[in-house]
This record gives sequence, C-alpha cells and structure tokens, in this order.
Amino acid sequence: MDQAPTPPPDPGPASGPSPGAGTWEQVRHAGVKAWNAGQWQEAERALLDALARAQRGEQLPEGRDSSRLLVQSLLDLGCFYADHGSPPVADRLLVRALKLVDADPALGRNSPAAAQVCMKLADLRCRPRGLDSAEPLARRSLDIHRRHKQYGPDHPHTARAISTLARVLVKRGRLDDAEALFLEALGIFQRHPPAPQHDACWVLHNLGDIYLARSDQDKALETHLAALEARQAVLPPDHEDVLDSLRRVAACYVRLDRCDRALPLYQQVADARERKSRHDLPYGQALYDLGVACARLDPRRSAELLEQALAIQEKHLGPDHPGLAGTLVKLAEVLAALQQWDRVVRLRKRIVPLREKELGEGHPQVINAVTHVCHACCRAERWEEAEALDERALFLCEKHLGFEHPKVAAVLTHFAEVLRHRGHEARAMRAAERAEQINRKHPGESGTRPRNDKGERGEGGETADDQP
Repeated sequence: MDQAPTPPPDPGPASGPSPGAGTWEQVRHAGVKAWNAGQWQEAERALLDALARAQRGEQLPEGRDSSRLLVQSLLDLGCFYADHGSPPVADRLLVRALKLVDADPALGRNSPAAAQVCMKLADLRCRPRGLDSAEPLARRSLDIHRRHKQYGPDHPHTARAISTLARVLVKRGRLDDAEALFLEALGIFQRHPPAPQHDACWVLHNLGDIYLARSDQDKALETHLAALEARQAVLPPDHEDVLDSLRRVAACYVRLDRCDRALPLYQQVADARERKSRHDLPYGQALYDLGVACARLDPRRSAELLEQALAIQEKHLGPDHPGLAGTLVKLAEVLAALQQWDRVVRLRKRIVPLREKELGEGHPQVINAVTHVCHACCRAERWEEAEALDERALFLCEKHLGFEHPKVAAVLTHFAEVLRHRGHEARAMRAAERAEQINRKHPGESGTRPRNDKGERGEGGETADDQP
C-alpha cells in the first residue's frame, strides 16, 4: 500500500486537480502535487474526489482492489485535514481507515497499512485528552514496523514510528524514555542519508525541547542550532521548516535571557510570514513571538505587536476561543509593566471565562485568573470590584479545594488587605485570623504567592506590582 504523504512525496509530472476526469491514481497524484505546492483548496478537492472514486470502485488501477484504494484515500484525506483542516474530521477518517484495515484479511492487523494509520492517529491524538489512546496506537505501529519484512528495526519508516511514540511519552512527562527513543531514531536517520533529512531535524528539535524542559538551555540551544543549520543548507530561507527552526532557536535565546539574539530571528520569521499573508494565523503567531521577545526591551512596541496578534487570532478563532488566553495573558503583563491598569483589568476579565470554558470552574488556573483580575483592580484602585472578586475566588477555593486548603489562606490574606482599604476593619480582622489558623495547620505551605495563569509562581502575570 502507498505511504500516506506527511509531508506528501512529489508524485512527479501530473495534471492539475480535475475532479470528474482521469483515473483514481491521476486524481490522487494531482491532489498530492497541489498539497506539496501549498494549493490547499485544489488539494482538498482532488483528495475528496479520489475518496469518492474509491468508494464507488470506479476506474481501479490494474491489480488494485477497492478496499486498498479506499484505505489509502481515507489516509490521504485524514493526513491532509490533520495538517491543514480539522483534527476532529481527520480523526474520524483515520478511525474509519483503521477499521477497514483490521476487518480486511487482505490487509490485516499487522500490515504496513495498519502501521501507517496507527502512527498518524497516535500523532493526531498526542494531546492531553487523547494520550490514553495515543500510546497504544504508537506502540502498535512501532511493533509492526520492527517485525515486518518490508521495514525492520533499522528502516527510516521504523524511525518515524519510534519518534511518534517518543512524542507521546514527552506529553506524558516521561522525558528519559522519550529521549532514549529520539536518540535511537536519530541514529537510524543518520545511517540513511540524505532522504530522511527532514525527519532527522524534527528529531533534533524534539531533543532540544526535552533539554529545554530540563532547564539545560545551553544543550538545547546547541541541538536546535544543529537542526537549523541542517535545514538552511538544503532549503530556501522562507521554507516552513526553516521558519520553524528559527522560532525554536529564538525561543532558546529568550530562555537564556538573550532577547537581543532572539529578536532578529523572530523578525526574519515575521517578515517571511508577512510576505505570504498579513491576515493569517501564522503571521499572528510570528507577531506574538516578536512581542513576547521584546517585552523587556521595548514594552510599548511589545504591546503593539501583541495587540496586532490578538486581532488576527480573534478574526480567525472568534473572541471567545480558549486559544486567545495566552495572548491576553502576555498583553496584560506588558500593560501592567506600563502601569495601564484599567486596560489590564479588561484583559484579565476576558481570561476568566476562557479558562473556565477550557478547564472547568474548579481548575486552579481558573481560580488564579480570578485573583489576577482582583490584583489588577487593586492597582487601579477599584476596591469594590476587588472585594467582589476576592469573594468569588474564596468561594471557588472552598468549593473545589476545601475550607482549610493553603490556597484559601492566601486568598483570605489578600481579602483582608482589600477589606482594610474598604474600611471594613472587623471583617478584615476575621479574614486574617482565619488565614493564620489555616497556615498554622500547613506550615511551609502558606500559598501566599498564588500561581499565575501558566501555573508558575511569581511570574507571567503575578508580580509584586499586582499586590494591593
């Protein structure tokens, strides 16, 4: 069976997508060719036409049966939607392909087709809600690759299956196991140059991310730079893979507090994105990266860039999409540094329902988002609003964490200060006394520095300036 094109191989000379004409092979190849050329609408039309032909069993190539063509068409279209469309649609297409493979004796549960579908489906589900199913799928794919005579343990396709499993393990927090697998995959790719150059660089970047997660920034930077140099040697400057590498290297410089080195790289990415389109999400991401990198050096420019990025994201995602929360948090941080507290209040108020929609009412990040709005209200001297927000934060803590949780003490301590500003001394004293009682029961866990929207303490939206 043909391999799913992710990224799709160039099928060579073929006519453009022309639904209604040609054989299944011609239509499919035309769709892959358009995919390679970045012509997404043409590619989608051709791949949908190829799927329809396979479902009808029309114009089958010699020696091919309809079930194989149908699986290949579902796999092609599933991969396309996974990368350029809708992941839920892609998931349904790939699940359908896997069911066909498992039910067809001519294909079989241990066939290359099954391995390919499992690998792509595992990669697609490599997110928190899908990890429980992603790992078994990735392991099944790897087992088939290692055992099958078409591949074996030292084949580049086996290395891709190893990398997929490693990525799942990273998401599960098993960094040591993931590192060992990535190194195994990298060794296979390096023994089979130059075809797997793309895959080898992808593995290097994943290794760099592991080192970054371990706070080994120097080793992470070295690894990301190696991948960038390898890609720059064979790809044009505005190729998507080169831009991806530039972003990763720049992120390392930011972590090393060398924003002066990060800014030119992020600017290069932004310029390339702008030449392609000033209105799409990749350009918005480039503006976001640039805004975050220059936050300390030039907060006013940072605010302008983040506002532009937010406008693009709102246009594509809508004003109530949880994906906006990260940009809102960063923009609020920058405006807090500029002492524009009324604007900070408005932004942080928007974050609360987005976190609640994504995570649920009782999640710690939702409670933190409420306290962050409260702190901004204090800085803006909007004490009545601050009192109501502390009451809400206290209610959420008691409901979801318990009446004697250290977080309750932290909110009570802050609440007492707000009440004093409001002239409610008796209530303030009762809140402070209760906080002290809870803290005595939890020595060393007073929680007086609530976590911010990213789950960190004292950074990214929770600074000394936020205190009343």
